[in-house]
Amino acid sequence: MRSNSFNAILFMLVILLFLSGAVSASGQNAGGAAAVRAELSKLPLSFIPNQGQADPAVLYQAKAEGHTIFFTSNNVVLVTDNNGAPVAFSTTVAGANPTAAVIGVDPLPGTANFFIGNDPLTWRSGLATYGGVEYHNILPGVDLTYRGNNGVLKR
Repeated sequence: MRSNSFNAILFMLVILLFLSGAVSASGQNAGGAAAVRAELSKLPLSFIPNQGQADPAVLYQAKAEGHTIFFTSNNVVLVTDNNGAPVAFSTTVAGANPTAAVIGVDPLPGTANFFIGNDPLTWRSGLATYGGVEYHNILPGVDLTYRGNNGVLKR
């Protein structure tokens, strides 16, 4: 089964990122952190359902190097950093069904955790991750699925 090897690779990449950051911080290997980030960017995007870790309008979110993608009931919003200032881009489907079901597809083996703030009641852990998000019946007889690979969103 892929999940054990995938988790092992992901764990090794996280350890490498930590170690390369520590070495880079000491000035001994400035290129190591960039190399590890490049390797991490090759992993598929993980689409995570909103269980209270984001604005209530967000149904799913995905994070990649330098940007976050939010999926709401009627649009997809990309938020990126432009020299320290967040910039948002939004897209919608003209004539989209406002009640289209938005579901995670292709479950991934890992889970996501959000430990935001000091209050454990607001922390979210063990959230499912998916390889894509589908807007079911967004137009009559049309499903729209978003996936991501190498940090790039695809439909």
